[in-house]
Amino acid sequence: MCFLGIETLRFLSVIFSLLLAICNISGICVSVNNLDNCNKKVQVILLTSLGFDMFMNLAIGLGIYGVIRNIVTCIYVFICTMICFFVVKIIVAKAIVNFDDKEMEQIVTIWYQFDVVFAGFCLMCAAPLSLKLAEKQTDAV
Repeated sequence: MCFLGIETLRFLSVIFSLLLAICNISGICVSVNNLDNCNKKVQVILLTSLGFDMFMNLAIGLGIYGVIRNIVTCIYVFICTMICFFVVKIIVAKAIVNFDDKEMEQIVTIWYQFDVVFAGFCLMCAAPLSLKLAEKQTDAV
């Protein structure tokens, strides 16, 4: 992705961040809907995931703001949060392997999987963008 220009990386970062936010909000809605139909251990995982997803939407907003305004520090925070989000989502998916199939489907929905995919795409665009912006700022000094 480093061969792309700054404007292209900015555009892709904003688009993938918006898609991630939409999928994240859809996942929150599905998780809230599933809370009534599951047992206590699944409810605990869903509530934890809901809290993390809501926090993630704040970080996505900060990332979009940083990308639009070329604020490297905001983009760094966004990247660190995206890495944590990506890793936690994968760990939760691996941790519930021994659950019943119905319980797994309540936790790992299609929106959950889209979250992981778009988080990866956001990382692939935001990391080179932050490096290019940092390089541009050091060249200006």
